[in-house]
Amino acid sequence: MGAKEEAKQLIEKRDQLDAEIENNFEILKKNGSTMDSPLVDQEGFPFSHIDVYSVRQARHKIICLRNDRKALTEAIEKAIEQSHAEVRQQESELVHRTSNKPFIKVTTVIPNSPAAEGGLRADDLIIQYGDLHAGNFKEMKEVSNTTANFEGKLRVTVLRFGRAVRLEIFPKRWSGNGILGCGIVPITTSDVI
Repeated sequence: MGAKEEAKQLIEKRDQLDAEIENNFEILKKNGSTMDSPLVDQEGFPFSHIDVYSVRQARHKIICLRNDRKALTEAIEKAIEQSHAEVRQQESELVHRTSNKPFIKVTTVIPNSPAAEGGLRADDLIIQYGDLHAGNFKEMKEVSNTTANFEGKLRVTVLRFGRAVRLEIFPKRWSGNGILGCGIVPITTSDVI
């Protein structure tokens, strides 16, 4: 469960506590009492118009529930901070290409493969592959690692006839070899047209 869901659950629990606190304040109100009003007269006898037992119980519950509420509020604050940290982490993981410089070339695409189904074509020049782009790409092993470690859709941007085309590929086991079904090679400067 993520921090956001945890915060929502904690807020629901706090709302339940608030309702319980309100119910106990109603008991005090029915008895014409507050959290600190006297329950006995000057001679030490209980007031006849007050249900002393109910008022004392309600006061005790209110104190306990307020303490529980305070602890829940602190937990909510921590969960919200964690949720914001998760969002910041996800945003920092987004890849922003600084250029359309290709770094991989697609040499072959096998029909009916995940690569073909995702729209890759032979001679496509890849400018972004998952979180890889020309600015951070060093070796072909990174492409293999990105493919192997990717769950769900893999976002790929290619240059096709001079235009950037965004694709979504779903690497998976299929009847052919590998999990993509295409051949790729690193680009040398002579490959770029």
